[in-house]
Amino acid sequence: MKPIKALLVEDNDGDVRLVKEVVAEAEGGKVELSHVYRLQEALNRLSKETFDVVLLDLSLPDSQGLHTFDQTLQAAARAPILVLTGLDDQAMAISTLQRGAQDYLVKGQFDGNRLMQTIRFAVARHEAQVAQFQNGSDIRTDNVYGFIGAKGGCGSTTVACHLAAALRIETGEKTLLADLDLISGSVEFLTGAKSNYSALDAADTNIDELDSDLWAKLVFKDESDLEILTAPPPLSCKRLPKPERLGRVLRFARSYYDRSIVDLGSGLTDFSLALLYDVDLTFIVTTPDVLALSRTTRMIEALTAKTYPLERLRLIVNRMPNRSQLSLKQIEEVLRLPAYAVFTDSPGDLADSYTKGTLASRNSALGAQFTRFANKVAGIEEPVNKRRKFFNFG
Repeated sequence: MKPIKALLVEDNDGDVRLVKEVVAEAEGGKVELSHVYRLQEALNRLSKETFDVVLLDLSLPDSQGLHTFDQTLQAAARAPILVLTGLDDQAMAISTLQRGAQDYLVKGQFDGNRLMQTIRFAVARHEAQVAQFQNGSDIRTDNVYGFIGAKGGCGSTTVACHLAAALRIETGEKTLLADLDLISGSVEFLTGAKSNYSALDAADTNIDELDSDLWAKLVFKDESDLEILTAPPPLSCKRLPKPERLGRVLRFARSYYDRSIVDLGSGLTDFSLALLYDVDLTFIVTTPDVLALSRTTRMIEALTAKTYPLERLRLIVNRMPNRSQLSLKQIEEVLRLPAYAVFTDSPGDLADSYTKGTLASRNSALGAQFTRFANKVAGIEEPVNKRRKFFNFG
């Protein structure tokens, strides 16, 4: 694998040593790290050399705050920027995301693997943007969506499967549904996908040999041309592959598909957390019961502690009864996160479809909700006269 050429712009010797140490200890890639102390030095290097990524401290001897970022962004037009920030500077870091930064890292709160994940994500995302621009298409930076359940039984797999199917039909775009819940994945059961290969085989494939012909053998294509990468059979995965192996698969999917839906299972694990850095938006699926909401709160707190960018989170409240002890407003106040979508409880629709071995009919009440969800994700405006009050979308 080609080394990643990085420029570190940092005036604190202690932080410089930390970054060099964690880069040296990181697995799954090599970084050629260059270092400068001042903004002007960085601008001089960027005018003469090409870097794959820039690690930028906003407080330098010759420049402070957003001015530092704006000057670097202008000089490093061909390289993504990762902002290095202290705990008290996160609001400033978020402002840089709005101005074009790829991500930010809180000093002292990342190890080598986390740093490498973030660097690789930034580089892959930037390359995808450049490729789309060169192809004359609109730049899209949110085409890989991860779904994770607050706990088992929240319906995250159901939502992911129906979204993928609806996106394929509503947009006509090339769409992938990937089951990366390697322990208990159920996408194959819900969709009826039959394949001799799985995500485990994709992870074991030499990424340099992965092309359209080989990929076509790994996925199942349903009647709507939705392509599905299934999880391995239950109990067959004795040891999980390194997340980096599946991260490479997701980066291939980013360049090959218009949209990719990724089922990450239930609960936040080290494995699913690592993969979250290779998705653009993370949908947390919960239900309006005390245990699920408690688990959701803990998941959001864990992501916050890991400095995961919360602006990438989307909350889905599933199985909302018509009469609930908790209102949607109360749920949002408890979780401190607005609901992106709310699905009403429709057990009859699911039971009927699963008996037939299919997903919920588009003509059913639940199927109509998934169609609306897909349109919202795809940015398709729905005529006002077709909106139904009980869909309750936020």
